Amino acid sequence: MGTEVNIIVVGNNRAVIRSAVQAGFREISRIEDIMSAYKPNSELCSLNKAGEQEISRELLYVINKARYASELSNGAFDITCKPLIDLWHNARKTNEVPDTQNILNTLSLVEYRNILTKNNNVKFNKAGMKIDLGALAKGYAVDMAMELIKSYDIKGALVDAGGDIRAIGKREDGKLWEIGIKHPRERNRIIGLVNLENSAVATSGDYERFFMLNGRRYSHIIDPRTGYPADNQIVSVSVLSSNCLTCDSLATAITVLGEKRGIELIEKLKGIEALIITIKGGNLKLIKSSGMMQLVLNRENS
Repeated sequence: MGTEVNIIVVGNNRAVIRSAVQAGFREISRIEDIMSAYKPNSELCSLNKAGEQEISRELLYVINKARYASELSNGAFDITCKPLIDLWHNARKTNEVPDTQNILNTLSLVEYRNILTKNNNVKFNKAGMKIDLGALAKGYAVDMAMELIKSYDIKGALVDAGGDIRAIGKREDGKLWEIGIKHPRERNRIIGLVNLENSAVATSGDYERFFMLNGRRYSHIIDPRTGYPADNQIVSVSVLSSNCLTCDSLATAITVLGEKRGIELIEKLKGIEALIITIKGGNLKLIKSSGMMQLVLNRENS
């Protein structure tokens, strides 16, 4: 999945712990084989090539979750933006910004409503459409790995796939899992802490995956409404929820929506909180949803 995965399991039996960890990694690998947009033999790649086929219930489940996130965000989240992702990926390689007409032509392929489903059959309503589950698959893989790990006789566990984190139970010392939220501009600095207990957090930001063109910083997150990388002063979004799939998709959606509409969306959703970090004139600003104010400890001066 293009990232590092860490699994921690707490328990009394070393053999059980080892089995739980191995099961978690196997599950993440299994999900990658289904949902990777870059492994040629994955089920998703097969669908992208064919444009129509019968798919597994798991892949259909995640596609439907993606469409729900698209509806929630009024199109700020859209898994059909893979042609745009590919266009900007090529721009990164050639060190040249795509021309306006090329972006407009590619943008015509982006529309989540053109994903047609009937039973387990999925069809793209326009030739050239492709989907990318990069903003959901990691979260779903973390959730599925944790569901397997939970079935073992353990006391606690944490699964972390590149900042998509879900935890159950407690740490070995009996305390809650304490997760650091990275400072988006200072690599080795933590700007906040959040405690997890049977919950998840995912962070989306422009500090891990970005590229520079002509002295300008471009986010890896594409705005499916404009065809350009998201550009609204947001540098980091952390979402807290009961599962990682929800956190993953909403963190991306909010990055595109912007701070005002992003917080408005979160405040409408039960059991979900967010921390948005923006930058203007070199100064960071932290915007927290109402419930996140009690959950996050600031460390700006640490």
